[in-house]
Amino acid sequence: MSADVPTPVLPVGRPTECLPAIILIEDAPPTASVHSSIVTLVNSAIGAGILALPYAFRCTGWAAGLATVFSLGSTQAYTLFVLSRHAEDAGSTTYGALVRKMLGKRASLALCAVIVVFLFLACSAFLMLIGDTFHPILLQAFGRAWWTSRNAAIVAVASCCILPLTFRSSLGALRAVSSLAVSAILLVVGAVVYGSVRIVNSPGYSWAGVRAFNPSAEFFGALPLIVLSFSCHTNVISVFSELEDPPDLRCTSCSGPVQQQQQQQPPLESTGSSGYQSLPTPRLLAGRSMRRLKSSKLKSMVGVIAASISLTASLYCVTGIAGYLAFAADTKPDILLNFGSSDLLMQVARASIGLVITASYPVIHFPARAAIRELLHHATGDRFEDRWFAVAESVMWVGATLGTSLACTDLAAMFQLIGGTCGGVLMLGVPGALLMQYSYSKHRDALKPLTFMNEPLLMPAAGEEGSKTGREPAQQPGPPGLLRSKLWWTGAVLQVMTVALAVLTVLTVTGVLPSP
Repeated sequence: MSADVPTPVLPVGRPTECLPAIILIEDAPPTASVHSSIVTLVNSAIGAGILALPYAFRCTGWAAGLATVFSLGSTQAYTLFVLSRHAEDAGSTTYGALVRKMLGKRASLALCAVIVVFLFLACSAFLMLIGDTFHPILLQAFGRAWWTSRNAAIVAVASCCILPLTFRSSLGALRAVSSLAVSAILLVVGAVVYGSVRIVNSPGYSWAGVRAFNPSAEFFGALPLIVLSFSCHTNVISVFSELEDPPDLRCTSCSGPVQQQQQQQPPLESTGSSGYQSLPTPRLLAGRSMRRLKSSKLKSMVGVIAASISLTASLYCVTGIAGYLAFAADTKPDILLNFGSSDLLMQVARASIGLVITASYPVIHFPARAAIRELLHHATGDRFEDRWFAVAESVMWVGATLGTSLACTDLAAMFQLIGGTCGGVLMLGVPGALLMQYSYSKHRDALKPLTFMNEPLLMPAAGEEGSKTGREPAQQPGPPGLLRSKLWWTGAVLQVMTVALAVLTVLTVTGVLPSP
C-alpha cells in the first residue's frame, strides 16, 4: 500500500499476503523479469494517498519535504532488502510465512491482527476518498441536493457497488484493477501538475506563503504520510519469489558432475601444518555477514528495489512540490479538493481515481477476510470456509468501514493513523525484529559448546610438531558479543523508529501536537 494504501498486488500462483496456508493457489515457476518486477513493485507502492503528499510538503516546507522523502525512501528501500534477504534464507514466499518461520506463531498471529486493523483503516480511507471524488462531480452535474452530498455518495457507492463485489470468493477480473490504478494515478498527477503550473504562472500569484522549511511541531504530522507512501512491504516477498533467476554464465558443462559438486562446496578451513582440515570455527561463523551471502537473484532484487523506490520518490516529489507551490498554506489533505468542480480535466481525474478506488476496495478486503479467518481458526479451531461466513463478514466489514468514513471527515488524520501505527509496524517494526532475531540466532549458535569446534577433526600423528613440543592446541577466540553486532543495532534503531512514529502520530491525531 502506499501513502494511502494502494491496491495490493495479488499475483497469480501465490498465497494472499497474510498468513501462510490461508488461500492457496497452485504455485507457478518464477518467470517475472526485472522490468515487470519494477512495474509491480511501483504499482504496489503508489496509490491514492499520493493526493496527500502536497499536504505533507505543507507541513515540512518544500526543501525539508524533499529531504524527508529521500531519507525515508532510503530507509524503506533498506527494509525491503531485509525482507527479501530473509525470505530467500527462509524459503518463504509471503510476508506472513516469513514472520511465522522467523519469529514464531505468536508473532504471526500478532501480524495477522495488525493486518486486519491496517486494512480496515485503509478501506475506511478509500470510502472517504470516494466521497471526496464523486461529490464534486455530482454537484457539478445535478446541483446541490441531499442525494449529491458527500455522505450520500459514500453510502450509495458502498451499498450498491462495493458490497456486492466483496461477496466474491475469488478476485478473478478484479486483479486487472492493479494495472489500471497506475494509469489513473498518472492521470491525476498530470492534472495536478498542469493545474499547479497554471496557478503559479498566473499574474496574481504570490510566493509569500511558500516556505523551504517549517521549524514547528507540524513537521511531525508529515512523517506518517511519507512513511505510508512507500508501503509495498507486504508484496515485496511475492515479487521476489516470482523474480526469475539470472542466467548462470559459468561454463559448468565443461566439467563432470563430481567437479561441479566440488565447485559448489566452499573449501574447508585449514588449521595448521599437520595436513588435516577442520570445520569452520565459531568466530568464522559469527563473522559471516548478510553482505557476503547475496545470491545473483538477490542482487537483481536490489536493483528492482532501487529502481522502484527511485521512481516512486520522484513521482512523489513532483506531485508534492507542484501542489504545495500552487496553494501553499491553503493546501488540503486531498489536493483535488483545492481545485474547483468546473475544471473539466480535474473532473476526469476525479472520476478515474474514484472508479479505481471503488474496484480496489474488494481487493483490499480480500486478504483482510483471510486474516480474520486465521484469527478465528486459532481462537475456535473452526475453519469458517462456508459462503454464509463470507456474506456475514462482508456485510459487517462494509458496514463498519462505512460508519467510520461517515464519522471521520479528516482524511489527513486517517492517513496519519494508518501510516504511523500499523504501517510503521509492517514497514519498520517487522524488518527490525527480523534483523535482531537473525543477529541473536547467529550469536547463540556461535556460543554452542561444540567440542569439535575447539579441537581438530584429526589428531596430529605421533612425531609431528604438536606432539614434540607438548603444547596444547591454541584456544579459539570467542565470538563477538551480541551488542557489537551492527545488524542487531540496526534492528533496534528500526524498533525505536516504530515506537517514536506511533507516539508522534497519536499526539498529532489527538491534537496534543499542532497540525496545519
